[in-house]
Amino acid sequence: MPLGRGTPDSHKQGLSSHLNSHGTISGIQNSTRAADGVVIRSLKVNCKVTSRFAHYVITSQVINSADTAKEVSFNVEIPKTAFISDFAITADENTFTGDIKDKVTAWKQYRKAAISGENAGLVRASGRTMEEFSIHIMVGPQSKATFRLTYEEVLRRKLMQYDIVIKVKPKQLVQHFEVDLG
Repeated sequence: MPLGRGTPDSHKQGLSSHLNSHGTISGIQNSTRAADGVVIRSLKVNCKVTSRFAHYVITSQVINSADTAKEVSFNVEIPKTAFISDFAITADENTFTGDIKDKVTAWKQYRKAAISGENAGLVRASGRTMEEFSIHIMVGPQSKATFRLTYEEVLRRKLMQYDIVIKVKPKQLVQHFEVDLG
């Protein structure tokens, strides 16, 4: 699936990600309870700052050890001033990438996918300064998946310094948790 690229004005954009590629996708993230068989094996946040431009990559791997498929979600809050430049899910050695669209087009495509039962994700405002990226998918039995969300932000100077906001709420214990601010 082709991936559109964001622009500095794409904080006004949404992300619609259709993942029904000739078969089923088995794997996804962020269960509220490890007891349902879905465990977050790793969650890594990498942030590189160059000349007041921040580049973030959030990578998470989940495992469904249950004998049945589970519906779970992958949720990340990002600053409203940031723009998503890439989103991908790797499951069963297949990689699915998201399509980045303007908000109106993304919302229409998301509703159409939801009505027809397809998997889709959408960025929504979740407060004055943050937006939430969320995608829901079925996790196949005895399978794993890796999520990679990349977003970028031009940092604003405030009182002679730049602030970076990274909001991480995995909703369960994570076996390997890492934040790298390089």
